[in-house]
Amino acid sequence: MGRSRLTAPLGRRALFCVAMTAFAHGTRAAPAFASIGSGEISAVYYAVAIAICEIANAGKSTSEMLYSTESTPGSAYNMEGLRSGDLEFALAQSSTAFAATTGRGLWRDRADPNLRCVLRLFPELLTIIVRDGSQIRGLADLAGKRVNVGGQGSGIRAAWLAIEKSLDWAGEARSQKMAMRTGESGPSLCKGDIDATIVIIGQPSQLVRDDLARCATRLVPLEGSEIGNFLRNEPYFYRSTIQAQHYGLPVDVPTVGSDNVLMTSASVDARMVAALAKKIITNIDALRLKHPALANLKVSEMISAPFPAPLHPGAIQAFKELGLAA
Repeated sequence: MGRSRLTAPLGRRALFCVAMTAFAHGTRAAPAFASIGSGEISAVYYAVAIAICEIANAGKSTSEMLYSTESTPGSAYNMEGLRSGDLEFALAQSSTAFAATTGRGLWRDRADPNLRCVLRLFPELLTIIVRDGSQIRGLADLAGKRVNVGGQGSGIRAAWLAIEKSLDWAGEARSQKMAMRTGESGPSLCKGDIDATIVIIGQPSQLVRDDLARCATRLVPLEGSEIGNFLRNEPYFYRSTIQAQHYGLPVDVPTVGSDNVLMTSASVDARMVAALAKKIITNIDALRLKHPALANLKVSEMISAPFPAPLHPGAIQAFKELGLAA
């Protein structure tokens, strides 16, 4: 299937093809690489992918299978990278992976049934930041406002489009969607160039801390009927709270979240998938120390449903070999 408007060549096809061929035929390439699609370099996904690669590559020689981190625009782009074969693995929001697998939202009429799950990772919470003097008190107040929702290819933008659809916003009621990179929106919010910025991110987040400290800002709660219709239509989002202790807030902030998942494609060799899954699980203590978003990882949750796509046979093989599944 051809590339969609969300994809662009990553420029490493020849190297990755060597890696895949080596696994397929049981030979050793020197070296062989598998890519992990992440997010922007300054974002959590990139840091998490770096951590996974460090764990997976530890103790290996250059003649063995090595894993590399690819910086990308985010979840939606990563699903297209798996479809095209530009990526062997990718991080994504569960909601985005589910939409791509089943043909919803951006993937309407072009579902990718070959997407596969490897592991669930950490929860990501939808976080809306506004200036302290703003009249924005809830989701409905964002109608018509200038809102940073990330660029094309980000899971944040895909989720926001689904939220707008659930609210039946049309015409002038739709938000004015801004496409700023991670770290750019905070200064723009303080200057009044935008009315709100939205991230879907693992908590606690240094990015959120920085934006709250940059000027007088606050978090917007998401609760009640205004979010209910969205949750009924998006099975991989759920109600959650941003803990006050993370940011020195007076009270917890209600919101919604979606799990981050490590994804791959059915075309990726089972031995490659099993090797990565086993490395992550058997080194879970070390992985928890590498980033705050990973601090609360639990193997029992990482290998259990709900998954937004079928498990890859290689993941199932790894769970069985580690005595985690029958």
